[in-house]
Amino acid sequence: MNSNGTEEADEKIYGRGTSDMKSGLVACALAMVSLNEEGLPKKEEIILFATVGEEAGAVGARRLT
Repeated sequence: MNSNGTEEADEKIYGRGTSDMKSGLVACALAMVSLNEEGLPKKEEIILFATVGEEAGAVGARRLT
């Protein structure tokens, strides 16, 4: 096991954070960039809101409450 808690076996990586929402977050950010480049939305503002620590007690979400 590595110092960050991950382990590689059979060409796969196992451990906390290896299959979370990183790709979904990047997809949202890129969609926002694309909308901005197109000049959209015309009247409203889009805000990307994300938190951290979902694997370890929802630390980011807890700070919001």
